[in-house]
Amino acid sequence: MHEMQSGSEDRASAEGLVIMRRLRSLGAAIAVAMVACASTSDDTAGSSAPSASAPAAVGLCEHGVEENLCPKCHPALANIYKSKSDWCAEHEMPESFCPICHPELKGRPSDTAPAKTAAPSGGAKAPNDGLKVRLKSEAVVDGAGLVTVVAVKAPGKTSLRFPTRLVYDGTRTAEVTASAGGVVRAVAVDLGAKVKAKDLLVTLDSAEVGGDRSKLGAAYRKVKATEDRLERVTKLEKEGIVPQRERVAVELELDAARAEASSLAAELGVAGAATGAGSSYTIKSPIDGVVTKRFATIGKLVESNEALFQIVDPTVLWAEIDIPETSAGSIKDGAEVVVTIPSVPDEAFSGTVATVLPEVDPHTRTVTARVSIKNDRQRLRANMFGQAAILGDTPPTGVTIPRSAIQTVDRTRFVFVKKEPLVYEVRHVTVPSKDGAAALVTDGLEPGEEVVTTGSFLLKTETLKDSIGAGCCGDD
Repeated sequence: MHEMQSGSEDRASAEGLVIMRRLRSLGAAIAVAMVACASTSDDTAGSSAPSASAPAAVGLCEHGVEENLCPKCHPALANIYKSKSDWCAEHEMPESFCPICHPELKGRPSDTAPAKTAAPSGGAKAPNDGLKVRLKSEAVVDGAGLVTVVAVKAPGKTSLRFPTRLVYDGTRTAEVTASAGGVVRAVAVDLGAKVKAKDLLVTLDSAEVGGDRSKLGAAYRKVKATEDRLERVTKLEKEGIVPQRERVAVELELDAARAEASSLAAELGVAGAATGAGSSYTIKSPIDGVVTKRFATIGKLVESNEALFQIVDPTVLWAEIDIPETSAGSIKDGAEVVVTIPSVPDEAFSGTVATVLPEVDPHTRTVTARVSIKNDRQRLRANMFGQAAILGDTPPTGVTIPRSAIQTVDRTRFVFVKKEPLVYEVRHVTVPSKDGAAALVTDGLEPGEEVVTTGSFLLKTETLKDSIGAGCCGDD
């Protein structure tokens, strides 16, 4: 195991040496032509191009090494030396030219030292769109190891892949609560029980229900008595014994009695106590599903609206997809989606985007898209994690290129397009999706254009010399 680790470190160190040597040779041979396109600002277009010759030597700092290579003068450089396994922890200097461990190398830079021409700046800015890098000769191209590929038109369907999690469908979830305060007398189901709509769940005793039933009985009797009275008054009116206004008064009294009885009956109906006698009432399941939560226990005193059960229909679930805010604009309602779950490797689940929520999570900076997934065989469960591939039509200008061609600075993505045998142009691009080794570019490139893959990082460093080693030029 130690030998394998040592071998890996040696290879990493060797790769670092190669890159740094290329940086050094490239810096001495490249003429960076700061030629702006028509869209480049006047300030940029008017700036002078760096000389093609090698930078002048830099004096030694107080620590005995070149000032622009000293990790004590520029702490941001320390991580670069450490990543190359070139570090003397005792003296906090690169091992290859530590002035204390190797006094004979005092002031001499190592092969792993970052190729810098100036001290690190406060932060890197992306090179302007249209900036051109002109190489001195074909020999420089070969020495830098530049490789180009042709951008090809993307296929008719492309996919954007994002993490997803499964949750219950909110429209198929029922929260069963106590309609009236009381005491639980019997529980008919337990966790995991499959129920049908109108199946009995729980029986309760409630003084409130008992009181309302008594009031309802009195209201019904009052209605009957008023109906009988109205019948007598109507008969007497026809015989001319009583005036009309007395009949009208009795009719109004009957309407009030009926309204009171109807109101009490409605209250009992909502509570599930429309039938039965005394103070006992039952609660039934409102939907077909599975009991996923149970809070009701025999003898428990519950308040009105207190939760007793949760019932879920698991035959349909929601896949909630976390989409970075930078990609959310490309996701539309109705887009096709294929969901894969690692714990169900032999099956893929399809659906369409039902909605993209209109807010960004302030912590994750993602937008949630919701997809309805059929789960007839119930192989999927809530809180499973997986991947969602959102399928979409490729824009007319969409092309695919190796993702190694894409460089990123200050959240700006760009590539180097070969314009002439020795001229490479910075091109800002829109990259909504990276899938494996390939990337989809929807703006900034045309099919047939050549982009730099191997060596594109070296070209980037030439456009950002003031930031090399400042830790702000990392690729995503």
